Amino acid sequence: METVKVSLLALCLSLTLVQGCATARKISPSVDPGSGKSSLPTLPEIMGPPELYGPPAPVSPIPLPLTPAMTYGPEPVQLWPVVLVFGPGLARGYSYVGVLRAFKEQKIPIGAIFGTEMGGLIAALYGMSSNLNQFEWGLLKLMSNDNFLAQKGLFSRNTSGQPTDGKKLEKTLRQMFGEKDLREAKIPIRIAIQAKATGLPIVLDHGNVAQAVRAALAVPSLFEAGTWGAQSGDIAVVSAASSRPYLVNEARSLGLGPIVVIDVAAENEGASVQAELASADLVIRPDLTGIDYLDFQKKTEVAFRGKNAVMRNLEELKKLAGMTKKLVLE
Repeated sequence: METVKVSLLALCLSLTLVQGCATARKISPSVDPGSGKSSLPTLPEIMGPPELYGPPAPVSPIPLPLTPAMTYGPEPVQLWPVVLVFGPGLARGYSYVGVLRAFKEQKIPIGAIFGTEMGGLIAALYGMSSNLNQFEWGLLKLMSNDNFLAQKGLFSRNTSGQPTDGKKLEKTLRQMFGEKDLREAKIPIRIAIQAKATGLPIVLDHGNVAQAVRAALAVPSLFEAGTWGAQSGDIAVVSAASSRPYLVNEARSLGLGPIVVIDVAAENEGASVQAELASADLVIRPDLTGIDYLDFQKKTEVAFRGKNAVMRNLEELKKLAGMTKKLVLE
């Protein structure tokens, strides 16, 4: 009898424990009497796969103060981006490469570039490059011995005395720029060309880059005319070196900053050109004595002279850009 009682007691105890465990596993939401909303216990966060480039950076609970990248003296100073005007000159235009290198090294901001003939090529290549190294590498490939400097290079004089069809030049430019549009440039770029039939200059701010540069380089003694689209169809276009060598007025109308012209012409400009140059804030003339228009083999020396010309005018350039105090990097 005692044995039966003990067994029944053990059975009841086991049933009670099982029911209690089942009750403990069942989670009932608690209700906030004030809000009427249930509050479930917080569950551990389920972690997914890692971020493609690592976990997100933690967000600081305290906003960090914005620090200007550059200041001049104790207070930040407003800088004026310089608008560069590059004119014609073919091989002499390689001075523009040295100019851009000097601007980069001296941290002088560039707001836009206006280019005619060789200046148009340099402007387009610089505007379409992500940095100065990419720009210089692209120009190096363009002016390699297989192109400009070979006997039958892009800018070699035709032995017959007649201009070439420019197909090799156009192919090279297509390989370099693809189907890029002037509006894709990192800074505003303007390229001057000229309608062959009327002699009227055209300043391009949009359109196919390769086609624009091909037209800008169509010096009549070297290349046949290029083409440019118009409402009535393509028109024949050539270099604007004779009509708009320096786009000073157009650069001024942009209203970005001071106008600086890099003048590499060998001949004396006419009265109208001199008047336009006089309206610029600064005209820099590199010493290119002994450099011919087709001396592309002297490109390194020409670029060096362009850089030296900037350094000779560095104080004036910094004044124009608002850089009148010693640069302090934060």
